[in-house]
Amino acid sequence: MVVSGASTALQLSVFLSKGDGTFQDPFSVPVPAGETPNAIAIVDLDGDGNPDIVLEDCCSDATTGYLRGNGDGTFQPIVPFAGGNNVRAIAIGDWNGDGKPDLALASSPTATSAVSGIVALTNHLNSSVQAMTITSGASFVPGPIAPDSIVTAFGSTLTTGTGAATGDPSVLPTVVANTSVSIKDSKGVSRPAQMYYVSPTQINFLVPAATALGRATISVSAPNGVTAVPVNVIATNPGIFTAGTTGLAVGGGTHVQGTQQFAFNLVFTDPVSSQVLPVPINLGGKTDQVYLTLFGTGFRNRSSLDQVNVRVGGVYTPALYAGPQSQYPGLDQLNFQIPPSLAGSGPVTIQMTANGVLANPVSVVIQ
Repeated sequence: MVVSGASTALQLSVFLSKGDGTFQDPFSVPVPAGETPNAIAIVDLDGDGNPDIVLEDCCSDATTGYLRGNGDGTFQPIVPFAGGNNVRAIAIGDWNGDGKPDLALASSPTATSAVSGIVALTNHLNSSVQAMTITSGASFVPGPIAPDSIVTAFGSTLTTGTGAATGDPSVLPTVVANTSVSIKDSKGVSRPAQMYYVSPTQINFLVPAATALGRATISVSAPNGVTAVPVNVIATNPGIFTAGTTGLAVGGGTHVQGTQQFAFNLVFTDPVSSQVLPVPINLGGKTDQVYLTLFGTGFRNRSSLDQVNVRVGGVYTPALYAGPQSQYPGLDQLNFQIPPSLAGSGPVTIQMTANGVLANPVSVVIQ
Protein backbone atom coordinates (compact mmCIF):
# COMPACT_ATOMS: atom_id res chain seq x y z
CA MET A 1 0.00 0.00 0.00
CA VAL A 2 1.36 3.43 -1.02
CA VAL A 3 0.31 6.99 -0.21
CA SER A 4 1.25 9.44 -2.97
CA GLY A 5 0.42 12.87 -4.39
CA ALA A 6 0.45 16.47 -3.20
CA SER A 7 -0.18 17.18 0.49
CA THR A 8 -3.64 18.55 -0.30
CA ALA A 9 -4.70 15.63 -2.50
CA LEU A 10 -3.02 12.47 -1.37
CA GLN A 11 -4.06 9.17 -2.93
CA LEU A 12 -4.12 5.69 -1.39
CA SER A 13 -3.11 2.88 -3.77
CA VAL A 14 -2.82 -0.89 -3.43
CA PHE A 15 -0.17 -2.95 -5.23
CA LEU A 16 -0.95 -6.69 -5.20
CA SER A 17 2.09 -8.96 -5.22
CA LYS A 18 2.69 -11.37 -8.09
CA GLY A 19 4.70 -13.60 -5.75
CA ASP A 20 7.97 -13.10 -7.59
CA GLY A 21 9.08 -9.78 -6.09
CA THR A 22 7.08 -7.71 -8.58
CA PHE A 23 3.63 -6.19 -8.29
CA GLN A 24 0.49 -5.81 -10.35
CA ASP A 25 -0.65 -2.41 -11.58
CA PRO A 26 -2.00 -0.36 -8.67
CA PHE A 27 -5.59 0.61 -8.07
CA SER A 28 -6.94 3.34 -5.85
CA VAL A 29 -8.62 2.94 -2.49
CA PRO A 30 -11.81 5.05 -2.19
CA VAL A 31 -10.73 7.94 0.05
CA PRO A 32 -13.16 10.91 0.30
CA ALA A 33 -12.17 13.98 -1.68
CA GLY A 34 -10.04 16.40 0.28
CA GLU A 35 -8.87 13.81 2.79
CA THR A 36 -5.16 13.76 3.59
CA PRO A 37 -4.10 10.45 5.20
CA ASN A 38 -1.99 11.18 8.25
CA ALA A 39 -1.86 7.71 9.86
CA ILE A 40 -2.71 4.28 8.44
CA ALA A 41 -2.99 0.82 9.99
CA ILE A 42 -3.87 -2.55 8.45
CA VAL A 43 -5.90 -4.89 10.67
CA ASP A 44 -8.81 -7.33 10.37
CA LEU A 45 -11.29 -5.35 12.44
CA ASP A 46 -14.41 -7.40 11.71
CA GLY A 47 -12.88 -10.88 11.90
CA ASP A 48 -13.85 -11.98 8.39
CA GLY A 49 -10.30 -12.94 7.43
CA ASN A 50 -9.83 -9.91 5.16
CA PRO A 51 -7.45 -7.06 6.07
CA ASP A 52 -9.16 -3.72 6.72
CA ILE A 53 -7.73 -0.18 6.74
CA VAL A 54 -7.86 2.27 9.64
CA LEU A 55 -7.28 5.75 8.26
CA GLU A 56 -6.85 9.14 9.92
CA ASP A 57 -6.96 12.47 8.08
CA CYS A 58 -4.87 15.38 9.25
CA CYS A 59 -5.43 18.99 9.92
CA SER A 60 -8.56 21.01 10.70
CA ASP A 61 -11.09 18.63 9.13
CA ALA A 62 -9.45 15.55 10.60
CA THR A 63 -11.52 12.39 10.17
CA THR A 64 -10.90 8.93 11.58
CA GLY A 65 -12.51 5.94 9.90
CA TYR A 66 -12.09 2.42 8.64
CA LEU A 67 -12.51 0.74 5.25
CA ARG A 68 -13.61 -2.88 5.25
CA GLY A 69 -11.58 -5.15 2.97
CA ASN A 70 -13.32 -7.25 0.33
CA GLY A 71 -10.60 -9.90 0.34
CA ASP A 72 -9.44 -9.20 -3.22
CA GLY A 73 -7.38 -6.06 -2.61
CA THR A 74 -10.33 -3.68 -2.89
CA PHE A 75 -12.10 -1.92 -0.02
CA GLN A 76 -15.54 -0.62 0.84
CA PRO A 77 -16.13 3.13 1.38
CA ILE A 78 -14.81 4.69 4.57
CA VAL A 79 -16.92 4.47 7.74
CA PRO A 80 -16.08 7.41 10.06
CA PHE A 81 -15.93 7.15 13.84
CA ALA A 82 -14.96 9.43 16.73
CA GLY A 83 -11.24 9.02 17.21
CA GLY A 84 -9.80 12.43 17.95
CA ASN A 85 -8.37 15.28 15.92
CA ASN A 86 -5.16 15.02 13.90
CA VAL A 87 -4.17 11.48 14.92
CA ARG A 88 -0.44 10.97 14.38
CA ALA A 89 -0.12 7.25 15.16
CA ILE A 90 -2.33 4.17 15.42
CA ALA A 91 -1.52 1.16 17.63
CA ILE A 92 -3.36 -2.17 17.62
CA GLY A 93 -3.94 -4.56 20.52
CA ASP A 94 -6.62 -6.44 22.42
CA TRP A 95 -7.17 -4.04 25.32
CA ASN A 96 -10.15 -5.84 26.91
CA GLY A 97 -9.26 -9.47 26.18
CA ASP A 98 -12.30 -10.26 24.03
CA GLY A 99 -10.27 -11.56 21.10
CA LYS A 100 -11.02 -8.58 18.88
CA PRO A 101 -8.37 -6.07 17.76
CA ASP A 102 -8.76 -2.70 19.49
CA LEU A 103 -7.13 0.64 18.66
CA ALA A 104 -5.08 3.27 20.45
CA LEU A 105 -4.88 6.64 18.69
CA ALA A 106 -2.17 9.18 19.52
CA SER A 107 -3.33 12.67 18.58
CA SER A 108 -1.76 16.10 18.56
CA PRO A 109 -4.23 18.73 17.36
CA THR A 110 -2.54 21.54 15.51
CA ALA A 111 -4.55 24.28 17.18
CA THR A 112 -4.37 23.11 20.81
CA SER A 113 -1.31 21.06 21.60
CA ALA A 114 -2.29 21.06 25.27
CA VAL A 115 -5.01 18.47 24.62
CA SER A 116 -2.66 16.02 22.94
CA GLY A 117 -2.92 12.46 24.19
CA ILE A 118 -3.79 8.86 23.53
CA VAL A 119 -7.33 7.58 23.07
CA ALA A 120 -8.04 3.86 23.54
CA LEU A 121 -10.97 2.47 21.52
CA THR A 122 -12.41 -1.01 22.02
CA ASN A 123 -13.82 -2.92 19.07
CA HIS A 124 -17.61 -3.25 19.10
CA LEU A 125 -18.14 -4.11 15.44
CA ASN A 126 -21.09 -6.42 15.05
CA SER A 127 -19.93 -9.51 13.18
CA SER A 128 -21.25 -13.03 13.06
CA VAL A 129 -17.84 -14.24 11.97
CA GLN A 130 -15.94 -16.51 14.33
CA ALA A 131 -12.51 -18.08 14.19
CA MET A 132 -12.07 -21.16 12.03
CA THR A 133 -9.00 -23.34 11.41
CA ILE A 134 -8.65 -25.17 8.09
CA THR A 135 -6.78 -28.49 8.09
CA SER A 136 -6.22 -31.56 5.96
CA GLY A 137 -9.10 -33.96 6.51
CA ALA A 138 -6.60 -36.79 6.95
CA SER A 139 -3.75 -35.38 9.03
CA PHE A 140 -5.60 -32.48 10.74
CA VAL A 141 -2.50 -30.38 10.05
CA PRO A 142 -3.37 -26.70 9.40
CA GLY A 143 -2.14 -25.20 6.17
CA PRO A 144 -2.97 -24.97 2.49
CA ILE A 145 -5.57 -27.11 0.76
CA ALA A 146 -5.62 -28.97 -2.55
CA PRO A 147 -8.42 -29.19 -5.13
CA ASP A 148 -10.54 -32.34 -4.91
CA SER A 149 -9.29 -33.13 -1.40
CA ILE A 150 -11.06 -33.69 1.90
CA VAL A 151 -10.70 -30.76 4.30
CA THR A 152 -11.72 -30.32 7.93
CA ALA A 153 -12.68 -26.98 9.46
CA PHE A 154 -12.44 -26.64 13.23
CA GLY A 155 -14.13 -23.92 15.29
CA SER A 156 -16.25 -23.33 18.37
CA THR A 157 -19.68 -22.35 17.03
CA LEU A 158 -19.48 -22.99 13.29
CA THR A 159 -23.13 -24.01 13.17
CA THR A 160 -26.01 -25.01 15.44
CA GLY A 161 -26.72 -28.59 14.40
CA THR A 162 -25.07 -31.92 13.71
CA GLY A 163 -25.47 -34.14 10.67
CA ALA A 164 -23.74 -36.38 8.19
CA ALA A 165 -24.12 -37.25 4.52
CA THR A 166 -26.34 -40.28 3.91
CA GLY A 167 -27.11 -42.50 0.95
CA ASP A 168 -24.75 -43.18 -1.94
CA PRO A 169 -21.22 -42.40 -0.66
CA SER A 170 -20.14 -41.31 -4.15
CA VAL A 171 -22.74 -38.51 -4.21
CA LEU A 172 -22.36 -35.96 -1.41
CA PRO A 173 -24.84 -33.17 -0.55
CA THR A 174 -23.94 -29.47 -0.50
CA VAL A 175 -26.17 -28.76 2.52
CA VAL A 176 -26.16 -30.73 5.78
CA ALA A 177 -27.96 -29.64 8.95
CA ASN A 178 -28.86 -26.29 7.32
CA THR A 179 -25.15 -25.63 6.84
CA SER A 180 -23.20 -25.09 3.63
CA VAL A 181 -19.61 -24.33 2.63
CA SER A 182 -18.48 -22.28 -0.35
CA ILE A 183 -14.99 -21.60 -1.69
CA LYS A 184 -14.18 -18.43 -3.62
CA ASP A 185 -10.94 -19.03 -5.50
CA SER A 186 -8.19 -16.73 -6.76
CA LYS A 187 -10.09 -16.11 -10.01
CA GLY A 188 -13.12 -14.85 -8.10
CA VAL A 189 -15.23 -17.95 -8.80
CA SER A 190 -17.31 -19.20 -5.89
CA ARG A 191 -18.36 -22.86 -5.78
CA PRO A 192 -20.33 -24.92 -3.23
CA ALA A 193 -18.45 -27.68 -1.45
CA GLN A 194 -19.85 -31.15 -0.98
CA MET A 195 -20.26 -32.09 2.67
CA TYR A 196 -19.30 -35.19 4.65
CA TYR A 197 -20.08 -34.12 8.21
CA VAL A 198 -21.28 -31.07 10.13
CA SER A 199 -21.17 -30.13 13.83
CA PRO A 200 -20.67 -26.91 15.80
CA THR A 201 -16.95 -27.67 16.25
CA GLN A 202 -16.03 -29.60 13.09
CA ILE A 203 -17.05 -29.65 9.44
CA ASN A 204 -15.67 -32.12 6.89
CA PHE A 205 -16.07 -31.18 3.23
CA LEU A 206 -14.68 -31.70 -0.26
CA VAL A 207 -12.81 -28.93 -2.05
CA PRO A 208 -14.31 -28.51 -5.55
CA ALA A 209 -11.99 -30.03 -8.15
CA ALA A 210 -12.10 -26.90 -10.33
CA THR A 211 -10.85 -24.60 -7.55
CA ALA A 212 -8.06 -22.41 -8.96
CA LEU A 213 -4.67 -22.35 -7.26
CA GLY A 214 -3.75 -19.31 -5.16
CA ARG A 215 -5.50 -17.29 -2.48
CA ALA A 216 -9.07 -18.36 -1.69
CA THR A 217 -11.76 -17.73 0.90
CA ILE A 218 -13.70 -20.49 2.64
CA SER A 219 -17.12 -19.46 3.97
CA VAL A 220 -19.39 -21.51 6.22
CA SER A 221 -23.03 -20.39 6.10
CA ALA A 222 -25.09 -21.60 9.04
CA PRO A 223 -28.22 -20.59 10.98
CA ASN A 224 -26.06 -18.69 13.50
CA GLY A 225 -24.10 -16.68 10.92
CA VAL A 226 -21.21 -16.83 8.49
CA THR A 227 -17.65 -17.88 9.24
CA ALA A 228 -15.04 -16.95 6.61
CA VAL A 229 -11.27 -17.38 6.49
CA PRO A 230 -8.60 -17.02 3.80
CA VAL A 231 -6.60 -20.06 2.69
CA ASN A 232 -3.96 -20.92 0.10
CA VAL A 233 -4.77 -23.51 -2.56
CA ILE A 234 -1.87 -25.60 -3.92
CA ALA A 235 -1.85 -28.53 -6.33
CA THR A 236 -0.96 -31.18 -3.75
CA ASN A 237 -1.13 -31.21 0.04
CA PRO A 238 -0.84 -34.87 1.00
CA GLY A 239 -2.25 -36.20 4.24
CA ILE A 240 -2.44 -39.81 5.47
CA PHE A 241 -5.23 -41.09 7.71
CA THR A 242 -4.25 -42.49 11.09
CA ALA A 243 -6.06 -44.41 13.80
CA GLY A 244 -7.13 -41.53 16.00
CA THR A 245 -4.20 -39.77 17.60
CA THR A 246 -1.99 -42.89 17.68
CA GLY A 247 -0.12 -42.06 14.49
CA LEU A 248 -0.69 -45.64 13.32
CA ALA A 249 -1.34 -45.94 9.59
CA VAL A 250 -4.88 -46.82 8.53
CA GLY A 251 -5.21 -49.23 5.63
CA GLY A 252 -4.40 -52.78 4.77
CA GLY A 253 -1.80 -55.07 3.32
CA THR A 254 -1.37 -58.00 0.98
CA HIS A 255 1.17 -60.77 1.62
CA VAL A 256 2.13 -62.57 -1.61
CA GLN A 257 3.56 -66.04 -1.03
CA GLY A 258 4.10 -67.89 -4.28
CA THR A 259 0.69 -68.21 -5.94
CA GLN A 260 -1.18 -67.34 -2.75
CA GLN A 261 -2.22 -63.94 -1.42
CA PHE A 262 -3.26 -63.08 2.12
CA ALA A 263 -4.92 -59.80 3.12
CA PHE A 264 -4.41 -58.25 6.55
CA ASN A 265 -5.27 -55.10 8.51
CA LEU A 266 -2.72 -52.70 9.96
CA VAL A 267 -4.45 -52.08 13.31
CA PHE A 268 -6.88 -53.79 15.68
CA THR A 269 -8.78 -52.80 18.81
CA ASP A 270 -7.80 -54.67 21.95
CA PRO A 271 -11.01 -56.14 23.45
CA VAL A 272 -9.79 -55.67 27.02
CA SER A 273 -8.22 -52.21 27.00
CA SER A 274 -10.16 -50.87 23.97
CA GLN A 275 -6.87 -49.45 22.73
CA VAL A 276 -6.04 -49.34 19.03
CA LEU A 277 -2.87 -51.36 18.51
CA PRO A 278 -0.71 -52.18 15.47
CA VAL A 279 -0.87 -55.55 13.76
CA PRO A 280 2.76 -56.75 13.46
CA ILE A 281 3.60 -57.29 9.77
CA ASN A 282 5.38 -60.55 8.95
CA LEU A 283 7.46 -60.18 5.78
CA GLY A 284 7.81 -63.96 5.44
CA GLY A 285 10.51 -65.72 3.46
CA LYS A 286 13.08 -64.34 1.03
CA THR A 287 10.79 -64.72 -1.99
CA ASP A 288 7.68 -63.31 -0.27
CA GLN A 289 6.39 -59.87 -1.11
CA VAL A 290 4.35 -57.63 1.19
CA TYR A 291 2.43 -54.62 -0.14
CA LEU A 292 0.66 -51.90 1.83
CA THR A 293 -2.31 -49.74 0.89
CA LEU A 294 -2.67 -46.50 2.85
CA PHE A 295 -5.51 -44.02 2.57
CA GLY A 296 -5.25 -40.26 2.56
CA THR A 297 -6.20 -37.16 0.63
CA GLY A 298 -4.62 -34.29 -1.25
CA PHE A 299 -2.14 -36.14 -3.49
CA ARG A 300 -4.18 -37.23 -6.52
CA ASN A 301 -3.04 -34.13 -8.42
CA ARG A 302 0.65 -35.10 -8.29
CA SER A 303 2.32 -34.29 -11.60
CA SER A 304 3.53 -37.88 -12.09
CA LEU A 305 4.07 -41.06 -10.09
CA ASP A 306 7.80 -40.29 -10.13
CA GLN A 307 7.01 -37.21 -8.04
CA VAL A 308 5.70 -39.41 -5.20
CA ASN A 309 8.47 -40.42 -2.80
CA VAL A 310 7.89 -43.12 -0.16
CA ARG A 311 10.34 -44.11 2.56
CA VAL A 312 9.70 -46.88 5.08
CA GLY A 313 12.05 -46.78 8.03
CA GLY A 314 14.24 -44.46 5.98
CA VAL A 315 14.47 -46.93 3.08
CA TYR A 316 13.17 -45.74 -0.31
CA THR A 317 10.49 -47.79 -2.04
CA PRO A 318 8.74 -46.75 -5.27
CA ALA A 319 5.09 -45.77 -5.18
CA LEU A 320 3.11 -48.26 -7.25
CA TYR A 321 -0.05 -46.16 -7.19
CA ALA A 322 -0.93 -42.75 -5.78
CA GLY A 323 -4.32 -41.50 -6.84
CA PRO A 324 -8.07 -41.55 -6.26
CA GLN A 325 -9.75 -44.34 -4.34
CA SER A 326 -12.84 -45.09 -6.39
CA GLN A 327 -15.53 -45.29 -3.71
CA TYR A 328 -15.39 -42.04 -1.71
CA PRO A 329 -15.01 -38.52 -3.17
CA GLY A 330 -11.68 -36.93 -2.25
CA LEU A 331 -10.23 -40.12 -0.77
CA ASP A 332 -6.80 -41.05 -2.16
CA GLN A 333 -4.89 -44.30 -2.05
CA LEU A 334 -1.15 -45.05 -1.84
CA ASN A 335 0.27 -48.48 -2.75
CA PHE A 336 3.87 -49.62 -2.24
CA GLN A 337 5.96 -52.65 -1.29
CA ILE A 338 7.71 -52.93 2.05
CA PRO A 339 11.44 -53.43 1.37
CA PRO A 340 12.37 -57.01 2.46
CA SER A 341 15.49 -55.65 4.16
CA LEU A 342 13.27 -54.20 6.90
CA ALA A 343 12.36 -57.60 8.34
CA GLY A 344 12.62 -57.49 12.12
CA SER A 345 12.74 -53.68 12.29
CA GLY A 346 9.88 -53.30 14.77
CA PRO A 347 8.16 -49.88 14.74
CA VAL A 348 9.02 -47.90 11.60
CA THR A 349 7.93 -44.55 10.24
CA ILE A 350 6.48 -44.15 6.76
CA GLN A 351 7.12 -40.79 5.11
CA MET A 352 5.62 -39.73 1.82
CA THR A 353 5.98 -36.64 -0.35
CA ALA A 354 3.99 -35.62 -3.41
CA ASN A 355 5.40 -32.91 -5.68
CA GLY A 356 7.88 -32.17 -2.90
CA VAL A 357 5.19 -31.57 -0.25
CA LEU A 358 5.64 -33.73 2.86
CA ALA A 359 2.69 -35.64 4.33
CA ASN A 360 2.27 -36.36 8.02
CA PRO A 361 4.41 -39.33 9.13
CA VAL A 362 2.61 -42.56 10.03
CA SER A 363 3.88 -45.77 11.60
CA VAL A 364 3.59 -49.55 11.33
CA VAL A 365 5.30 -52.44 13.11
CA ILE A 366 7.38 -54.95 11.15
CA GLN A 367 8.25 -58.35 12.63
